[in-house]
Amino acid sequence: MKIKKFEIDFYKLPTSLGFVREGLIITLVDDFGNVRKGEIAPLPGRSHETLEEAFTVIKKIRERFLSGDFTLPFFPPSVLFGIDMALAPSKDLPYSVYTNKLKLKNLTIEEAVILCKKQNFPLRIDLNRAWTLEKTVEFCKHFKKEDFIYIEDPVANFTDLEKFYDQTGFPYAVDEYLALQPLEWISNLRGLTHLVIKPTLFGGIEQCREIVNCTKHLTHIFSSAYETPLGLSRIAQISCALSFGEPVGIATEHIFTV
Repeated sequence: MKIKKFEIDFYKLPTSLGFVREGLIITLVDDFGNVRKGEIAPLPGRSHETLEEAFTVIKKIRERFLSGDFTLPFFPPSVLFGIDMALAPSKDLPYSVYTNKLKLKNLTIEEAVILCKKQNFPLRIDLNRAWTLEKTVEFCKHFKKEDFIYIEDPVANFTDLEKFYDQTGFPYAVDEYLALQPLEWISNLRGLTHLVIKPTLFGGIEQCREIVNCTKHLTHIFSSAYETPLGLSRIAQISCALSFGEPVGIATEHIFTV
């Protein structure tokens, strides 16, 4: 394959969550006229690289691709995700999107209990590492473990994850800790049932495959980092390839207000 054109465009999209999502869309055109696109959108506060750093890297990649060099040494995860997206064959595979998820990190125990009781069980609960062990355990006293598919990042301290399980027996998932702790430590956590993987934070399909292969005893949920529909579609493809049958956490397109 020969790349005849490699364009890089910035986007800024306001959201209903109060922040502006920024990123890059790359467009590759080969010598047959085929158009391929990828999204590069580091997530502030979660990605190690900034958007400016990603832009610097992708400009260098553009020069290499236009010269016919398609080798991929180490690049920041969001850049790998975007390049992988642009080079991957397009496939329309069946997938489902979960919607039964609540973020409770800013609520009191009473508010969280009332909100959950109004929903249809089982639920996916996300606490974003915001609650103490004591608060989460107290919250769980109002429910049966069967009420939840999992509680995501249920406690503020990594060392309290197994304590949470020992005191409640509730299934839990790891998302934010996945980028903060060695995978070996996470894989061996007692009571852990699910890994939530955001490809933008880890790279393309091969980088995600490494995580899956090292944690085969867990259920893998692929999730968005507030990408545009272009990035969301690639996350769905990765999920179909590596965690077929599991619903995908990409119901975030509605946050964009334009």
